[in-house]
Amino acid sequence: MNRYTRLKVIGRGSFGAAVLVKHKENQKIYILKEINISQMGKMEKEESINEIRVLSKLQHPNIVSYRESFVEKGLLCIVMDYADGGDLFQRIQKQKGQFMPEDEILNYFVQICLAIKHVHDRKILHRDIKLQNIFLTSKNIVKLGDFGISRMLSSTGEMAKTAIGTPYYLSPEICKDEKYSFKSDIWALGCVLYEMVALKHAFDAKNMKGLLLKILKGEYAPITGGGYSSALRNLISQMLRQNPKQRPTINEILHAPIIQDRINSFLSDVQMSSEFSHTVIHGLDIKKATALETVVQGIQQKPSKDNSDLLDQMQEEMKKQLEGTGAIPHPISALPSLEKQGQANTPRSIAGPQPQAPQTHHPLQQQQPQQQQQQQQPAFLPKLQQQLQQQKELKEKQQQEKEQREKDLREKELKLQRDKELRDRLYQEKLQREKEQQIKEQYQRDKQNQIKEQQIREQQERLQKEKHEAELRQQDRQQKIQ
Repeated sequence: MNRYTRLKVIGRGSFGAAVLVKHKENQKIYILKEINISQMGKMEKEESINEIRVLSKLQHPNIVSYRESFVEKGLLCIVMDYADGGDLFQRIQKQKGQFMPEDEILNYFVQICLAIKHVHDRKILHRDIKLQNIFLTSKNIVKLGDFGISRMLSSTGEMAKTAIGTPYYLSPEICKDEKYSFKSDIWALGCVLYEMVALKHAFDAKNMKGLLLKILKGEYAPITGGGYSSALRNLISQMLRQNPKQRPTINEILHAPIIQDRINSFLSDVQMSSEFSHTVIHGLDIKKATALETVVQGIQQKPSKDNSDLLDQMQEEMKKQLEGTGAIPHPISALPSLEKQGQANTPRSIAGPQPQAPQTHHPLQQQQPQQQQQQQQPAFLPKLQQQLQQQKELKEKQQQEKEQREKDLREKELKLQRDKELRDRLYQEKLQREKEQQIKEQYQRDKQNQIKEQQIREQQERLQKEKHEAELRQQDRQQKIQ
């Protein structure tokens, strides 16, 4: 920290702050993010430091460069380049409702895609792609930033606002609490492109429930105005498909005609060769067989729904290699150990489709007998087969658990239905009893009223009769007197 001069604090989170600093020697301006790890557990500290170690190796013109990281006085300090042009959210706010030109939108979008490709090729998920994490330089160069740093900065703070408070960029699979992969980043990328075109969120509502319902239904307003091309509109609709398998990969997006024609404007020939050459993966000049080891590690860290297809692809690839029809791997002894490679994996790494390396056939190796090729099997093959078997068993176990959950759910629903029917029947019986009791009571009242009326009539008749007899007696007395 002695190498930097603090200028001002430009942001704060529950676990740290972002500070604008100046290097005392080269006088350059940087962003220094301070993360308070003194209250973190041992595992959280190790994961945080390991993630920074991996992210510091991401070298791309459209990714915020991490200069260095160190721990000082209980603070994890990360130094990175400062984007002096603000972020894409601020850029859109400057439009004040005026649509952006399509060329400008595509120039921004191509650079974002190139950055995401660089990340996805290394089996890393960004998980927080949004306008506020896409920075700009004064020359309108895009810099994608905050690769998990915001999660550590605000474990229960800022990320709560992103993932819980205002989840404008959450994919349907995350809303449904399902496992997700690179296609969730593609969904967020589609939301970003929609906002650049429409100048508003693709999914918005007055409350959280309404927002989640719109995301789950895929309901967003059609793009009107701006005179944008159908190719751009179609690209947005493809990225915002409900089914993640139907969304394009980042490589497929980059091969879209409206995107592909602009790539050369932002990458040099050397960078183009590095980014689009499929023989260099994760910085190692290796063939497919070695990449398979790394893929298996990614699958073990977080299995996804696409693993079954990927495992089948890997098994077929290994079968081809052993039969001498595929690319022959380098000797495993010439590569870094699997354990050392595992230390560089970020906690967010998950399995994804691997770039296809050009197949190379060595003439001498093709002439070797089948038996000799089998003797030269890669040293990691038994371990790979064991890992594949473990993945298969894990998938079967997950399927059994899913079936059991569905069975339990059906039984629970059936029990609820029976309970409801019983309650309805008892209620109807109660109503019937009450109705019968009311009828019986009414009958008793009517009967009593009839008896009273009969008694009154009889009394009236008796009085009338007595009166009549008294009159007759009176008449008899009068006649006798006369």
